[in-house]
Amino acid sequence: MTTRLPFDILSSELLPGETVQWTGRPNSAVIFHREDWALIPFSLLWGGFAIFWLLGASGKVARIAQQEGSYGIRWEVLGWNESAIKFYKSLGGEFFDDWRQVLLQGDALHRLADG
Repeated sequence: MTTRLPFDILSSELLPGETVQWTGRPNSAVIFHREDWALIPFSLLWGGFAIFWLLGASGKVARIAQQEGSYGIRWEVLGWNESAIKFYKSLGGEFFDDWRQVLLQGDALHRLADG
């Protein structure tokens, strides 16, 4: 059964014929299976690592950038990722809304290289 979402934020990401199946309401009869409990510590560790990287390691990268005379650090963030956008803004990041990312790969990369 496919339930239409009250807000349409995913349709641009779906391939033709794909639909969103989850309605956001869990089955009240299923809370956790015994094997699911092992995932909780892993999830907490992974989240802690991500926070460490953003706060700790990015500071080290900034120090290296300064030492080497770099003009700055550049990150990429998807437009829908509001929490990441807020985080980068809180660091003083400048957003270039008029710029578009371009990726050249595969056959197109080979064609350019072969000239």
